[in-house]
Amino acid sequence: MDQFWEDCKQYLRNDVSKTEDEYQRCVPYLKLGALDKEQNVLLIYASGSMRLSLAQTSYLEPIQSFARDRLDIPTLTVRIESDVVSEQNNQTSDVAQQPQSKNKEADTPPQELVNSIQEGLISYKKALERAQLIPEFTLSNFVMGDANRFAVSAAREVISSPGCRDQNNPFFIYGKTGLGKTHLMHAIGCELITSGRVRKVRAVEAQVFCDEYIKASKTQTIDTFKKSYYDLDMLLVDDVQFFSKKEKTEEVFLYLFDHLVRSGKQVVLTSDTSPNKLEKIKANLLSRFLSGLVVEVKPPQLDMRIEILQKKAEQKLTPQDNIVLPYESARFIAKHLKTNVRELEGALNKVIALARFEKVSELTVEFCKRALEDLLFSSRTVLSIEDIQKETAQLFGVEFKELISRSRTKNLILPRHVAMLMSKQFTSLSMVDIGKAFNRDHTTVLSGVRNVEKKRKTDDELERKINILEHRLKG
Repeated sequence: MDQFWEDCKQYLRNDVSKTEDEYQRCVPYLKLGALDKEQNVLLIYASGSMRLSLAQTSYLEPIQSFARDRLDIPTLTVRIESDVVSEQNNQTSDVAQQPQSKNKEADTPPQELVNSIQEGLISYKKALERAQLIPEFTLSNFVMGDANRFAVSAAREVISSPGCRDQNNPFFIYGKTGLGKTHLMHAIGCELITSGRVRKVRAVEAQVFCDEYIKASKTQTIDTFKKSYYDLDMLLVDDVQFFSKKEKTEEVFLYLFDHLVRSGKQVVLTSDTSPNKLEKIKANLLSRFLSGLVVEVKPPQLDMRIEILQKKAEQKLTPQDNIVLPYESARFIAKHLKTNVRELEGALNKVIALARFEKVSELTVEFCKRALEDLLFSSRTVLSIEDIQKETAQLFGVEFKELISRSRTKNLILPRHVAMLMSKQFTSLSMVDIGKAFNRDHTTVLSGVRNVEKKRKTDDELERKINILEHRLKG
């Protein structure tokens, strides 16, 4: 394992670290721990709270990827933990074996070293509290996939060069609720505080900003309010869609925005929709939102949802629980709950709570079905026509775009009519609305549905395919 660790550090130095300084501040202080082959867990120890946070944020994913490939363990999980306990146990023997050093830190007594580390951790936590950042929201526990890969890459660029005008400032993240926008925004703030690149940071919801401004206006403390924001090195504002129809607040925020960006201070914004679709917000403020880098966080695909569940389970389950979430069970939950990450986490919380109550050790598919019966029923009732169209197209071996096109090619007619039947069966939409989804009128839908219902009675192969489709849509 010694050679593995040396190779890994070389990889981190050459291919991962942005600068030699970043590498020197962290990687030389990491120690290789034990490899638990039964649990598929590899431990890495980091000394000092700042190094621990930097390692978890910047190096955990690359180490895990390298270890999985080099050790040939595809499901390996890497954990980076504080080296406090290790230093307490080993410091005395290490000092006894080493010659006297002029380095003051090497001569520090074990308990003083522990106290120093703990004080650093407390200081770090206080810095996050002052910034109103959520310490659990880090890049190391943010699952990356096709749905958010560009957004994460862009976030890393912001972290490496905060405040760069005409590039990533402002950094605008948008997407539907529960997809990780707030997580990513807070991760940027946590990483920059950890690295020491910025000092004065504030994370605030747009609605809270509005409330603070209104209160300052009423109490005649506007100057204090402005100073608290104008002195920042970095401002992170969540849900800027709430600035809508608040003209005075928009004006105040516009001046603040201009001051920060012109001063080379980083601004990060999130919204539930893209800037050019925000309604009832002043054009000059919208133009500011669009002047930097705008990225979208999309709903996670199946593989990504599975990984999210596995990572969340790892965070939530303790050794005392003695509970395991098998891959097939994670896949079952992920396949049925597709909307957002919060929905997945809520489902997992429910499954774990019931398992703890019933003292179940393995979260089987059957157990998950029982625990999530109400959620799974709810998810079926909101099945979209697009879901049905895509599932039908895949089963019949045609392109989704062709299925909903105006083309009347023979190989498209039957699957299109089957998709119409499934849409009637699995949604509460009218024939008119179903027709619109297929670029047809309602009479075409009625005719198509009748044709399929008649044909399936005499065509065994068609009946078989419809049964498969129904099974897939029911989950």
